[in-house]
Amino acid sequence: MKKIVLLSIVAIALLAVSCKKSKTGAPNAPDVKASNAISISLLRLDRDMAAIDVNNPMVAIPSLQRKYGSNFTLFTDGILGIGKPADPNFRKGLYAFLTYPVVQGAFSEVAKKYDSKAISSLEKDLAEAFSLYKGTFPQKKIPTLFFTYVAGFNQSVIITDNALGIGLDKYLGSSYASYVSLGFPRYMLKRMEANRIVLDAVYAWANGDFPIKRESEPLLSHMIYQGKLAYLVSQMVPEVSDTLLFGFSKDQVKWCKKNERMMWEYLIGQKLLFNTEAFVRTKFVEDAPFTNVYSSESPGKAAVWQGFQIVAAYVRNTGASLNDLMAENDYQKILSAAKYRP
Repeated sequence: MKKIVLLSIVAIALLAVSCKKSKTGAPNAPDVKASNAISISLLRLDRDMAAIDVNNPMVAIPSLQRKYGSNFTLFTDGILGIGKPADPNFRKGLYAFLTYPVVQGAFSEVAKKYDSKAISSLEKDLAEAFSLYKGTFPQKKIPTLFFTYVAGFNQSVIITDNALGIGLDKYLGSSYASYVSLGFPRYMLKRMEANRIVLDAVYAWANGDFPIKRESEPLLSHMIYQGKLAYLVSQMVPEVSDTLLFGFSKDQVKWCKKNERMMWEYLIGQKLLFNTEAFVRTKFVEDAPFTNVYSSESPGKAAVWQGFQIVAAYVRNTGASLNDLMAENDYQKILSAAKYRP
């Protein structure tokens, strides 16, 4: 089974690849033919849960189990943490979840923000991205079930072998008042917008299909691995901007471009590229308000941006297909062939 990821259909033939560039500057964004397109219909677990009679909540459970299959138990047990429907305390946990004021507010806000028109647009965007995904990686499966949910601001995206779920309460917009009161850091709020849903969904699915071999890999491996995933996402959503792709502000992108050489020289000079310590990896490739060894003007995950530049250079210099890129796990080989000279 694929792992749960935070954020977290019909088979089609290989898609043609065009020569157009995405807004990130990555070459060879794939082009999907109309005959290869798929359609997606989102199941609304959020609406189904909101409609449960809190005075008799167990009545609705059998129909939800039939509709969502094992994904319903994954949701209640693995995400909500209230157990399985057969567990003795399940009813109590379900009641507590459904009547919690913050959750009720999220149900209400999701219903307003994600009306039929918004969901239809989201279905279209997901279908375009996953049409490209399946056409680019015909040997891989894509989800056969897509659903939305509210989980009390828990997981953004969840994946299983055959399903992808989207936590709409994590995409209510940076101005949603409850985010700050719940303790979400301000630097994370810009990634809690509706325009990130498709990017996070593709990232989560790709992360399941192409996992890194070992968490103990050195920093260089994590930089390039995360750069590969970002590159893949940019190809599945070819019109994405670099600010949206990386979750950076325009000023942070400018900072990265201006200081690209300095960042690289720092990593080399401090002998960090082949460092395998977890705290080093955390400092450079995980979410943070900024990269503290550089500058408060820098973005967090600046090293992921640099990993993307290495990957893009590798593709340009070698002509590697996206399949070739994702299959190549020798990160020193990628760096060498990229001839990366910031």
